[in-house]
Amino acid sequence: MFIGTLSSLENNQFNFKSTIAKQFKLSITNNDNTPLTIGNVRVEGYTHTLTARFTEPANYFLLYGNASAQHPSYDLNYFKENIPTTLSLLTLGETTVVQKDNKPTSALFENQAFLWGIMGIVILILGWFSLKMLHGMKQE
Repeated sequence: MFIGTLSSLENNQFNFKSTIAKQFKLSITNNDNTPLTIGNVRVEGYTHTLTARFTEPANYFLLYGNASAQHPSYDLNYFKENIPTTLSLLTLGETTVVQKDNKPTSALFENQAFLWGIMGIVILILGWFSLKMLHGMKQE
């Protein structure tokens, strides 16, 4: 929420906190003053830029939309004064939505009888080695 005053004596420009919105609501309280004539209303947002260095010609992909992805850390961020003032612009291709595949993954061993069988074999092997060690101790 923002509260400001419109005046014919100054520039009627308001700066709001950065936000993501699809709709805005403008409420004007004019009280007992003469009616206002509003010519136009213009809403502008930030112009975002991405500066990158591509050393080899190739097809590069810009992926976005994963809020839990780790932010990259490039050395270019620490040498901002070395970025040339005239940069060549890239043209973006089509935006492609990548759908997440929600297939359930199958377990390594789905059959419980198979798992019990493996556990039984391991127990038998451990028991056999234990008996062999105990038998070796009796002979000494």
